[in-house]
Amino acid sequence: MQSLDNYIETGSPLRAKLAFQRNSGTLFATEANRRLFDGLRALRVEVERPIPLRGIDASIAPASALELLRNALTGRDAALLARATRLPDAASSLEAFLAAANEASALRDALVAASAQSSEAADKASLDAAAALADALFRGYSFNGELFRSGFTAANAMHREPFMATRMQTLVREYPGRAVVVFAHNGHCLQAEAAQGAEQNGASPNAGSLARAALGERYQVLMMVGASGSELLPSGSTAALRVPPLPLALAKATSVDLALVPNHGSPYPGLDLDASWTSYQGSQFPSQVQPMTQWQELLFVRTMTPTRFSRSSDWP
Repeated sequence: MQSLDNYIETGSPLRAKLAFQRNSGTLFATEANRRLFDGLRALRVEVERPIPLRGIDASIAPASALELLRNALTGRDAALLARATRLPDAASSLEAFLAAANEASALRDALVAASAQSSEAADKASLDAAAALADALFRGYSFNGELFRSGFTAANAMHREPFMATRMQTLVREYPGRAVVVFAHNGHCLQAEAAQGAEQNGASPNAGSLARAALGERYQVLMMVGASGSELLPSGSTAALRVPPLPLALAKATSVDLALVPNHGSPYPGLDLDASWTSYQGSQFPSQVQPMTQWQELLFVRTMTPTRFSRSSDWP
């Protein structure tokens, strides 16, 4: 995130381009996300105030976070840097991931303690940022370890979702009086939903459920859905968009291609938003949800056809 944050703050586009070229995952996969950062950069110039960009997910692929952490500690504390250097870029067994998680957790605690002892604001901010990176690494190693032991459902519910919710709360505290805008998949953001793959929300809440419980009405969800089109898969291939019943009903009820839809009532003839709807068509545990309990507004896009980011394209 640091390279993209620097780009938004009118820095050189080279590091941002390299971030897109070197990283995988949905954040770096689409041309639309690249243009989002262009838009945030232009908005930063227009409003003449910083628009900080921060990550909220665990560092499941640790290489980028490790590089940032080691750079942050270079030249300031040899012992802490040595501990960061020992953290692995990758591991291939449950035991190795759990050992790395313990190392990252201990380093995080040491950085928090160092921040508490510092009296300089800039130094405390730097140590706090390093501690956040160590915490993201701890959660990433823990996720991968649990992935080995129990599979994705348990790993996601135990480590990713709680970490995302905690990061949201941390950012709200760090930027009092300012809006904190979170971009994430709907499954993470819904405010009364189970973690992906989990059967019950009560035992395995997603990040949105945890954030709503902690932040109350300050946590607001704008969910985006499409009625047709395609989606980009982590594997690099493209598949037809899996469409739940609600977007299909919206497509039939209105002729518009783009609309903000409330979370209750009947904004279009024959469409009852006070009813329950199946949220994920074809999932292992399709849940029945009521819009009023899950989001505040819905952004309806009739057709979604994301364009994959071309690693050879020029950055404006």
